[in-house]
Amino acid sequence: MNLPDKVVLSAEHIVKLLQIKRVGKSIISKLHELLLASTLGSITEDILFDALMDNADVLCIPGLTKADIFEGFVKGEMLLAESDKMNIRIISYFDNVYPSSLRLIESPPLILNLIGDPNLLTLPSIALIGTRKPSNYGKLIAGQLAAYLIGRNLSLVTGIESGCNSIGAKACVEAGGKLIAVLPTGLDAINNKDYKKIAESIIENDCCIVSEYMLGSKDLSSFLSNRMRLVTALAESVLVVETDIDSETMKLAHTAQIYNKKLFAFDHPEDKLNDKSRGNQLLISRGDAISVKNYSDILL
Repeated sequence: MNLPDKVVLSAEHIVKLLQIKRVGKSIISKLHELLLASTLGSITEDILFDALMDNADVLCIPGLTKADIFEGFVKGEMLLAESDKMNIRIISYFDNVYPSSLRLIESPPLILNLIGDPNLLTLPSIALIGTRKPSNYGKLIAGQLAAYLIGRNLSLVTGIESGCNSIGAKACVEAGGKLIAVLPTGLDAINNKDYKKIAESIIENDCCIVSEYMLGSKDLSSFLSNRMRLVTALAESVLVVETDIDSETMKLAHTAQIYNKKLFAFDHPEDKLNDKSRGNQLLISRGDAISVKNYSDILL
């Protein structure tokens, strides 16, 4: 999908369109092309409504009804109102502030839901990733690595679920660093007991929490794999703190290779090797990741 010369679909439009049955990314992209060719000036709901009804067959949504569109628009309005109450900013793929790095990946999100400073999405950054159940040594290293990277004026990209991610996120915020926390759920998840404390700290310290999913979206396994591509795309390089061989972290490391990101893996000392670090050793032994024995080995 190429960025058009002019913007016609706002984030609000896209949110409403996505609530219509059978309307997804590809259909919205086709609709956008049709509107570019036929519409001058701003887009209204009436224009969207007519464009959908007049081009239902072309858009591959035969049988689309007025009720379907109205229902989707109403759901969209409710989601937008709920998002506004939570101070969530919704960024469209067609907005100038949309991160250019995300435009380069396969199936980029049409919208990003964000709490905090959107300017963080364009700063030099490194993704810090690792197991949800790190060893005691892994916990120590996660915090130290985060503090070291912040000291080098890098922002961190990570999740806030338990383990290496949350430890790194907490250390980053405590050090006064810049953090982009990417969630595999709707941003209402920050009110859950597992996320609430760290999320509040992130917001209070002018950092950023982002998701491609609207409020009410649940934490599903497929969302985790989608989240990987955002974490990797938003960062200039990726650092594996500690991971076993069969893990989501290893999959994210593979995604980093696909995106041609520089991949680092902390190289545990021999007396600290454990089941949780086998993935690190595999990545290093295969030459997939650059060995990090000392923090200064992280050369970007």
